[in-house]
Amino acid sequence: MVKAPTLILLLIGAACRGSTRSSDALPPRQTHMASIAAGDSDTAYVRELRPGYYIAPWNEGKVTHWLLVLVTPRFQGVTYYAAEASPLCSLEMHGDSVGFLTDALPYWSSGTHFRFAFLGKLESGALKGSLLMDGGPHSYNGRQFPTEFEFFPTDTLSTTADTSRAGDFASVRYVGEEGDLLGDEVLLVNTNRGLAAFYTGYWGVPDGPFPAESISFHGDTLTLAVRLPRGDQSASGLTFVLRPPNLTLEPDTSGNDDSTNPKTLVKKASVAELFEQVASRGCAHPSSSKVGG
Repeated sequence: MVKAPTLILLLIGAACRGSTRSSDALPPRQTHMASIAAGDSDTAYVRELRPGYYIAPWNEGKVTHWLLVLVTPRFQGVTYYAAEASPLCSLEMHGDSVGFLTDALPYWSSGTHFRFAFLGKLESGALKGSLLMDGGPHSYNGRQFPTEFEFFPTDTLSTTADTSRAGDFASVRYVGEEGDLLGDEVLLVNTNRGLAAFYTGYWGVPDGPFPAESISFHGDTLTLAVRLPRGDQSASGLTFVLRPPNLTLEPDTSGNDDSTNPKTLVKKASVAELFEQVASRGCAHPSSSKVGG
């Protein structure tokens, strides 16, 4: 019997190559096709799929989650989901058709792992198609989520771009006997549009990254407008003070939850440290579907 990840890879390849070609498809001499396994440095470049960050929503009932995918200049792929970076297991493109398969991603609310397979089209830089879930809760296993990836290009960054603000900033703590995670994490990246921010909230378990609708700085204080998956879905203003690495924060034992005071986030990694080593390593292919298994 063909295992589910293998079957998804076959489906991606078949969908990208296509046994028939529609009348508006590119002629053969204009098509480019690549199959990228993480760490394969000899793969030919795919000129149509530009390097940068691609982010898309998927809906769990009335709650919206997000998946961030980085395509590097060497056309390796990395996902960033629930504050974890992991390599893409495959990435294929033929003409304007794109397919990829993620490594195992954590489904924290059910304590399991799942994979996403994406099949879609490249249209004006954006990727439009569907995410197919393999694994996770039984009610979502095999479900398709129509979606569109917004594109933040990085291939024409100015050599004078200010990289001092970019990085992964966080303040997370364990609480209670159940080991709930509480805190905040912000990923700041440089793009052709300027600085982009992606927020992960820890409400017992991590959820994110949510794209910021606006960013502003006042010194080392960062304010974001983020549409969170709770409340009335309106954009919330989040304010943080960003600090350099190796700073030890004193735990808050006062019991006060003063939301008017900005929270302090410490830089835990540069963008390169977060993504580059992950991009060059292979998929884990865990045999267990349990988180931590």
